[in-house]
Amino acid sequence: MRVLALDVGTVRIGVAVTDEEGKYALAYSVIPAEPRSVAIAAVLDILRTEKTERILVGLPLRLDGTEGQQVRSVRDFIEDLQKQDVPAVEYIDERFTTSVGTDVAKLKGASSPDAEAARLILQTWLDRQSLASPS
Repeated sequence: MRVLALDVGTVRIGVAVTDEEGKYALAYSVIPAEPRSVAIAAVLDILRTEKTERILVGLPLRLDGTEGQQVRSVRDFIEDLQKQDVPAVEYIDERFTTSVGTDVAKLKGASSPDAEAARLILQTWLDRQSLASPS
């Protein structure tokens, strides 16, 4: 199963996808978050191109686990996206992925901490799925 992950920010949206076998998370691209209609069109294009069956969305919860304004902004974006014909959406706690994504991107010499943050969200989800599934 192909899965798409989004790290939705106020300026940029990091995108990651699984490989064709659905085993590994790959940083894919970065989309400008505004204008929103253009961002949604870009996500829809990636969904079609990559033939994804699920969308993971990072929720930037506060350290204490509560939701703040940034979470509301992410949910608003996803609500607009879901007005289109999209696969199932699952929210994932993404605390620290942007800062870790920035560090990993620097180490790898990659230019996009946002796509790397989306990759980390996706890889964490994949790892949890493999732990939950008996071998």
